Amino acid sequence: MEEKKDSMISFRVSETERYKMKELAAHERKTLKQLVFDALEKAFPGWQDKK
Repeated sequence: MEEKKDSMISFRVSETERYKMKELAAHERKTLKQLVFDALEKAFPGWQDKK
């Protein structure tokens, strides 16, 4: 069985942007990761399935 390794992605945002993202995630009852993944799926449908 192939072991998957986790990676980390980081990017700079202002404190205000960070606060707004965290506030939105909490309001939607999602993690920041899920919020970003949902936005990617909306902008690029099937992005995870593409090779």
